Amino acid sequence: MSFTTYAIAGIGNLGSFIAEELLILKESGRVKDVVLLSRSVCTVQGIEFVISTLPLPALELQTSLAQAAKAAGVRLFAPSEFATIYSEPKGCPLLAKYQARGVLKDLGLPYLLMYTGLFSDFVFVPALGLDIGSGKISYGADGSFLMSFTSRRDIAHFLARILTTLPPAKLEWSTFRIEGERISFNEIVRQYEQKTGKKLEVLLLSPEELEAALKVNPYDFASLLHLSWIKGEGVAGKPEELSNSVWPEWNPKKVIEVIAP
Repeated sequence: MSFTTYAIAGIGNLGSFIAEELLILKESGRVKDVVLLSRSVCTVQGIEFVISTLPLPALELQTSLAQAAKAAGVRLFAPSEFATIYSEPKGCPLLAKYQARGVLKDLGLPYLLMYTGLFSDFVFVPALGLDIGSGKISYGADGSFLMSFTSRRDIAHFLARILTTLPPAKLEWSTFRIEGERISFNEIVRQYEQKTGKKLEVLLLSPEELEAALKVNPYDFASLLHLSWIKGEGVAGKPEELSNSVWPEWNPKKVIEVIAP
């Protein structure tokens, strides 16, 4: 029997999409309760599954949330992963992800990890140099390396599906890797220009430039990400490791469908 009671911490971004999907299933009777947690409220009594979608600045709250979940008898915890896999902790924000997994292991509270690649409907923003809307975009090396992209709606749809159909034994201490599309920045630019007729100004950032920026400011998160993507860490996993086949009917959107609908 699958889980029926859920609590979600972090509703401002991906969490809102997951909440919507679970509430739809609640209307159909497949989900019993969906509780939305604020930063000041960690009440998870009577909840079977806690999903954390806390943003990077708030990841330190996952420790207290995990402890409260364990004390309340929560059966499964999904920490705030939902991105790409990094080979080692890099920078304080990413280190918090590793620490959360360690806390859950120490508590003996089973976790579910989900890796999704980049959010195709959220990552193309000025802060990361991916400001397609302005007609300019910058990324590392020659732009030919492949990346995993999945929209937040598609992530939420997949997660809600497996949570309400798979038995707990298939979810506990499990890792799911999904992607809507594996594609390079160069190909995204090509498809965008072809579909919209708009020419993009592309700035290529060398690994040396990105490393120099990090020496000046180790907390330069944009440079940190771009450098990790060049090294092949922008994917949800190896192609043969992907979990898309767990739900064969899942039909996620391609990047171009998201950025140029």
